[in-house]
Formats: sequence, C-alpha cells, structure tokens
Amino acid sequence: MSSFPDRPQPNSMQMEAKQPPKRILLFDSTLRDGLEGRGKILPLERKLELARHLDRAGIDIIEAGSCIGNQADLAGLTAVASVVSQTTVCGLAGASPRDIERVSAALAEGKAPFRLNTYTPTDIKVSKEKDIERLIEGIGATVRCAKEFTDDVQWTAMNATNSQLDIVARAVEAAVINGATTVCIADTQGNSAPHEFATLLSQLVDRVPLQNVVLAVHCHNHSGWAVENALAALHAGARQVEGTLEGIGPAGGNTDLEKLVMAVHADGACQGLELDVDFTLLEAASQAALKYLPSPTRP
Repeated sequence: MSSFPDRPQPNSMQMEAKQPPKRILLFDSTLRDGLEGRGKILPLERKLELARHLDRAGIDIIEAGSCIGNQADLAGLTAVASVVSQTTVCGLAGASPRDIERVSAALAEGKAPFRLNTYTPTDIKVSKEKDIERLIEGIGATVRCAKEFTDDVQWTAMNATNSQLDIVARAVEAAVINGATTVCIADTQGNSAPHEFATLLSQLVDRVPLQNVVLAVHCHNHSGWAVENALAALHAGARQVEGTLEGIGPAGGNTDLEKLVMAVHADGACQGLELDVDFTLLEAASQAALKYLPSPTRP
C-alpha cells in the first residue's frame, strides 16, 4: 500500500468522484457490533489500541460505538476520533433527534472526519398504506436530522432480508432523497443465502437511483454465509462491506474482514474491484482483537 496521506477519505458528498468506481470500502464494526450482545466491555486503552491497528491497516470506516450503551461508549467515540489519522470514525445512532445529537457531539470532539449511521427496521407489519407512509416519513426525518451535523450520513435498513421488497425499496429511496450518502442493506438475522441476497441487491439497484450513493451491506453469520453473502453483494453492485475482525459479534458473528479480503482476491468475478488495505497489518489487528474479545460460535 502506498503512503497513507494519499488515501482518499470516504466521508464526502463527492465520494464517487474521489473514489475509483470499483473501489471497495471496508467498514469495521468490531468496537460496536463486535461488543454487542456478549456483555463484553473493553477498557478504553484497548479500544484505542484496536482503533490504531485498524487505522494503520487502511480500514476506511471504523464504527467505534453508539448511544445505545452507557456514557463510556460515547466517551470511547470521542477518544477513537481523536487518535486515528486516516480513517473516518462512525457512530451508530437511533432514529430520535436526541440519539443523533448525542453521537454527533461525541464525534465532533475528535479530530477525525466522522459519519453518522442511523437505522430503521423495515420488517414492519403492514395493515394499511399509512403504516408504510409513517415508516417513510420517519426515515426522511431521521436522515434530515443527521444531515444537520455532518454531510456523511449512512442509513441502514435493519432486517432488510426479512422485509417486503417494496417496503425496502421505498425506504432506501426515502433515505437517498433526504440526503443519505450511504445506504446499507442488513441481513440482521443472518439467514439469507448468497443467491437470495444478490437478488435483493440487484432488485434494489434496478428500482432505486443509487448512482451517487454508496451501497453497503451488513451480513451476520448465523447460517455461515456472511462472507459469501458479502461477495454476492459486491457482484450485485455493493461497494461497502461491513464486518469485524475475526468475525467477532453476537451469536454466529459478522463478516470476517480478513476472510473477505482473501475471498475478494481469490474470486475471479471480483477482478477489477479494488481494495486499499494492508493485509499484513489487518492480520496484526485481528491478532490483537483475539487477545481481548471472544471468537464467535461458528455455525
């Protein structure tokens, strides 16, 4: 990998112009999703150690915490945003303005460019059209609120793979219209097969104008398909993959970023796609994570 200062930042409204069109962004959630559901609390110095490893390796985005935990989680966001030099730091916020404000305030204290990641479950029970309209209106309001604090706003369709296609498409469109620069399709239950996931992504690409938006995926590994689903998504047009070191995370875990990088290089169908990560340094980050965090139970 060439010198880090030349590496483009993924937090601009002009991301598509700055990034090569086949560039894959790696989004690490070890410090957020990797810790959730396991009752694991990392001391701040350990979080900062892992963040520095990820920064040196060339990870594009580090999701360093959320407002869902305690005040220490917000303090961790500020600390991570203060020590990384190349990576965009992201915080997860709920849909409420209060959540968005708290995460934004924590990230703004750091020196790194930051992203807000908001989310909405799309697997709603629909009895009438007004149910969908309320969902769409809420997504628009959430994204507009986040845009008041940063241009780099990601919206995530939680449990998209267990949702009606029409609802997911309308939700994604609402997020894009209101200013989201990244939209993420989440296989929250980890029960989608690669061909099913690729079909969903392809249908969304066909139905929603996504030319100026980064399409991202978040794949859980409950059925053992996380890496394969991420590859299928890349073939279907996704350009950001979310995962964790060693696949660490609740239940079956997340997409293993090391395995994903190896799979991209080995997959002939991925020829032409570009990664900007130092694999040796990524391995070092994984080894550091294993010292402090339990490996997931593999399916």
